[in-house]
Amino acid sequence: DIKPDNIVVGHGNPVPIVTDFGSSINLKEPASISKSISGTPYFMPPEAWQNRVGYAFDAYSLGVSATLLLGRTKFQSKNDDELRAAKMSGEFHRGLLVDLENADSEKKQWIAALLSSEDQTRLAALKQGANWMRRQPQ
Repeated sequence: DIKPDNIVVGHGNPVPIVTDFGSSINLKEPASISKSISGTPYFMPPEAWQNRVGYAFDAYSLGVSATLLLGRTKFQSKNDDELRAAKMSGEFHRGLLVDLENADSEKKQWIAALLSSEDQTRLAALKQGANWMRRQPQ
């Protein structure tokens, strides 16, 4: 999962590190490797509920995390079924983007691209984010 709880920034090192011990496996035991999708439903993209995974899966999670790291309100749902319906209909990410209406337009566009239903749009946004990080002073 890419979510704020799994992002660590060390003292003196501004480069974030993503960790996730909740889904760690023992590589010496092939039987421990799961073939199912797992993660925190709030941060999972809509396609996760259709058992489709791809390279852009984590980009969506990064977009959701970015909205929370910018101090935006967390989408409220009563249960995972309600959350799933909101994600499948687009209500979830539209709500996150409304919360960003006062954010810098470049950041809002970047997050919107990360939350896109199109894999290529998400992947392009990841590349854009990597370019921004390279330009930051160390």
